[in-house]
Amino acid sequence: MALVCLDLDIDTSTPDGQMIMRQHANLAQWQAERIAQYSVETVQRHAEQGRPIGPPPVGYKLVRNGTGHASYAIDSKYKSHVETIDRLYLEFESSDRVVLELHKKGFKSRRGKTYTKSQVTRILQNIRYTGKQEYDGNIYQGNWPAIRSTEAQNKIEAIFKRNRRTNHTQNVLIKKKYVYLLQGLLKCPKYSSSMMPKPGTGGRKKKQYYPYYLCVKADKTKGIDCDTNYVPAEAIDRAVIEFIRKLRLDNETIEKVIGRANRATSGRINAIDKDLKRVKESLHQIRIKISNVVDVLADKGVSQLKPLKEKLEHLSQEEQELIREEKRLEQEISAEKRQAGSAHEQIQTLHLFNDLYAMNRDHSERLKMLMPRFIKYVICHFTDKEKGIGRLELGLFGRPFAGSENAEIWNETLKKLAEQCNKQLIADWRKEHANGNGRKRKAAPTGVPSEPCLHRDDSAAGVVLSPANEFIPGYQMG
Repeated sequence: MALVCLDLDIDTSTPDGQMIMRQHANLAQWQAERIAQYSVETVQRHAEQGRPIGPPPVGYKLVRNGTGHASYAIDSKYKSHVETIDRLYLEFESSDRVVLELHKKGFKSRRGKTYTKSQVTRILQNIRYTGKQEYDGNIYQGNWPAIRSTEAQNKIEAIFKRNRRTNHTQNVLIKKKYVYLLQGLLKCPKYSSSMMPKPGTGGRKKKQYYPYYLCVKADKTKGIDCDTNYVPAEAIDRAVIEFIRKLRLDNETIEKVIGRANRATSGRINAIDKDLKRVKESLHQIRIKISNVVDVLADKGVSQLKPLKEKLEHLSQEEQELIREEKRLEQEISAEKRQAGSAHEQIQTLHLFNDLYAMNRDHSERLKMLMPRFIKYVICHFTDKEKGIGRLELGLFGRPFAGSENAEIWNETLKKLAEQCNKQLIADWRKEHANGNGRKRKAAPTGVPSEPCLHRDDSAAGVVLSPANEFIPGYQMG
């Protein structure tokens, strides 16, 4: 395939055109590399001159000095925050304790939020508070006043090093012991924030490993903004999978969920449709006014050209805005209609999940990759946290692979997987019920969907609640 540029007189199908294109490509490459080199040299020069690199940390504000160069000036309000953090850490030698003490004193970040452990850690490890900065492995003296002494910085780094050596030795091994199937899907019931893997160890002689989920907000603020509730990962993962597998056999519940979701979708469509009719009526009126202006212009002639021209431009602008609004509303209606599903589709999806789980029950990494295709979110509603009694709330996708770039490939692949699963189930059944075992043969297992649903929308097809007081068996573990 050749490229022909008429205005530049370039034809890449000829030797001359190919030579010119290569020259342009080399010139563009040289220019990009030269810009990158200039950027690195500029930052290096600023560091050597003592000029700050990057935005000011907490306790400073960006100013211009007498020579017009950038510098940091002390922010008196947040300087006291930094000094308090330093003093508390040197006293308690714990970032978690510093977060709690800051909350007791009523200190808030520049955005008015509770200081998190990561923010406190960054402040403590930032050497710019000593009036210096690091670049490319070297330390340079800065042109701004120090808040923290070099001696205090060395003490802080020594404490961090000691804590890291004593407290984090086990975490390297812990992360490899359990695959968190609901990572990114499990939400906190209080703020709907994600719950992150938070493993722990116990036991006096031999350290026993316990995988847990913990609210991200609770972990960052050490239980200040959200309660610190550790949810056993193995129990909740197992409960969600078993609940979905049992749900595929409960057609009545599925029909209720899909009906409720479709009614909500229908309500949204009706509201959007009313807005669309209003926009179309306004657009019709605008076009009538434009037509009238054109007719007046034709009758009056050039004498009325200027005022009518201004009015015509104003009406044309309104028309374009209404056209954009009309297209947006039509797209919203189309998206809502795509979300509407049927109980049959949801049942097929749940059967597909069961089949894929049967094939990959011993491969946790594969299951973790499949879960987001079927589940939008999971929320744990506790009624008794100590006994693990409560209710699960699941947002399920009715069509798992909608919007996928390779939906047709997924379709063929999943059909083959379903066929392989069916053959394996039948083979296992025949092996178990072989002739001569003295027992009556049962019908071969079926139920593998022949046409798996392959489409997924960003919104859940329905929200399913587990029965009350049937939540996580074995919640008291650990």
